[in-house]
Amino acid sequence: ELYNYDFHVISGDLIKKTLELQLEWCDVTECQGNEDLMEEQKAIEIAIEHYDELGLSGGVIIVDGKCIAYTLGERLNKETLVIHIEKAHIEYEGAYQAINNLFLKEFGKDIKYVNREQDIGIPGLRKAKEAYKPIHMVKKSVIFR
Repeated sequence: ELYNYDFHVISGDLIKKTLELQLEWCDVTECQGNEDLMEEQKAIEIAIEHYDELGLSGGVIIVDGKCIAYTLGERLNKETLVIHIEKAHIEYEGAYQAINNLFLKEFGKDIKYVNREQDIGIPGLRKAKEAYKPIHMVKKSVIFR
């Protein structure tokens, strides 16, 4: 299905719509039953609530007045844009690809690299990230004391 959508840079009232989508995403994915997803949820809520203070860049896709996808990121340096958070409503096929594309068109015009961060061991997320043909991937380890 094709959707009549608008892409907007996050500001003002769109911050609230972004948080609404995140809360809905957490409900739909049942993150309450997953400790890692709940920790992520808390961190995302803080990032959205302090969006301006953190100096983040963000974009949303709106369909029929509803936020169906968003991305939050920032410039790491002159050449690199980091995508910290990217979420989309699962009922809208292609929403993840669309928000990625639209966000990079808006904020990635003069960058050389995009850091999509970790896949947290989720096979589907890893596959999606590999579809962008990364030039380098780092094996991440956690050390416990």
